[in-house]
Amino acid sequence: MRLLEYHNNTTFRFVDESPTEDTSRYAILSHTWGKDTEEVTFEDISTGSGQAKAGYQKLIFCAKQASKDGLRYFWVDTCCINKPNHTELSEAIISMFRWYHEATVCYGYLSDVEIGQFWESSFRKSRWFTRGWTLQELLAPRSVEFYSKEGEHLGSKRSLEQQVHEATGIPVEALRGSPMSNFSVDERMLWAANRQTKRKEDKAYSLLGIFGVYMPFLYGEGDYAFTRLEEAIRNSKRQAQAGIQWQARHAMPSSIYHETSDHLAKDGYRLKCVSNYIIDSDLRFAAIWVRMDSPNLVAKYGMTGEEYQEQFEALVADGFRLRLVNGYTGIGRKALYTAVWDKSVGTVWVSRHGMTSTDYQMAFDTYISQGYRLRHVSGYAQGNQPLYAALWDKSETEIPWVAAHGVTSSEYQQEFDKYVNRGFRLVHVCGYVVDNEAYYAAIWDKSHSKGWFARHGLTATEYQSEQGKWVDLGYRLAVVSGYTVDFNQDLYAALWVKD
Repeated sequence: MRLLEYHNNTTFRFVDESPTEDTSRYAILSHTWGKDTEEVTFEDISTGSGQAKAGYQKLIFCAKQASKDGLRYFWVDTCCINKPNHTELSEAIISMFRWYHEATVCYGYLSDVEIGQFWESSFRKSRWFTRGWTLQELLAPRSVEFYSKEGEHLGSKRSLEQQVHEATGIPVEALRGSPMSNFSVDERMLWAANRQTKRKEDKAYSLLGIFGVYMPFLYGEGDYAFTRLEEAIRNSKRQAQAGIQWQARHAMPSSIYHETSDHLAKDGYRLKCVSNYIIDSDLRFAAIWVRMDSPNLVAKYGMTGEEYQEQFEALVADGFRLRLVNGYTGIGRKALYTAVWDKSVGTVWVSRHGMTSTDYQMAFDTYISQGYRLRHVSGYAQGNQPLYAALWDKSETEIPWVAAHGVTSSEYQQEFDKYVNRGFRLVHVCGYVVDNEAYYAAIWDKSHSKGWFARHGLTATEYQSEQGKWVDLGYRLAVVSGYTVDFNQDLYAALWVKD
């Protein structure tokens, strides 16, 4: 989160984005935008310009009011987000509800309400109550203080709750901070029904915090964003009603991955599956968490081969065992690694990484001859060369199994059909890209299953649709692998099982 301070009461400057005790108390502005050309931007603050813009006065108001309230730092959406940076914009939208909730105070600046004998009438009719984004800016903060165009204090969300209720139709209980989950989906949708946004997509994106759901952002999709929001809400509701003990996310930027992992860990979830891929030069995560008792777990990503080996040796020496290792192609077409270790008890195991196709086949044959079976395999590329990371262990049961790697989509489908016809079931799949062509590595075995279903080459929209369908039928997501073709088209291979 990038905060502002009014340095020496003369210039605005950004402060360190890293949260510290010093920056944990901040004010946040809620307002209605004028013309884009009138609002102060990230570039304006960075270059020390923008003073002639009409929106500059809102920054001065916010700075001076924060100072009166004993706050050094504040946040304003027009300029504290570097909007041309797609990843930063996505992270900001996802985090917005939390940022408003954690603010010490929110200033509701009503530019169309002037102090006078009948200000309450214009207050109820303010444009602020008709905009999409201001709904969460009203509900998320613990404290909202309203100010007129002149910067005069009008009252608080609490002292004006009856007027706010009449202007919005939102129950007083919600205005007082009752959890959003206490209100039905239909009721929350009604609060937003007559609100407007400049961009069609924001009609949906501005409601993510209200409904506590996440979905990737695709500006340009228009009204379809709202269809995806409704699907995300249905999926969340299905999981809650079914008492589902797992959670899955995809296309997450790194900050959201961290935030989600930390939040789920507090609720007893442990990381079970994770893959990394690049979309438009930005690192993304697809992951599955399962609610379970688990020994100490360590997960790391973004490691070079040398860094991974160093972590591997240190953790193994400390009693950890590897649970998964995935390679992925990072920026500059360099191979990087994600891995998960824990202190669970298990059979003897071995792993290798950075293997060429020939190296992998040799290791595969060697370990199989020594009684190991393949548990996990990850394909990835360094430059135009395919590489592999894999994990084997000595299984206590002799279940027949087979594996394939380096197969194209059509070849994978042929292998898939062949093994399924022979009584095997898919237990692991990894999609990866070499020289802009998708390849697959997979493992099948003859273990018992009440039911399973697998798909590959799914777009994000198709994957979300399949997820909803199979969860409805009582399946859980067991494996998800994200990969990218054409630099910005994320695809998914996934496996659902019925326990």
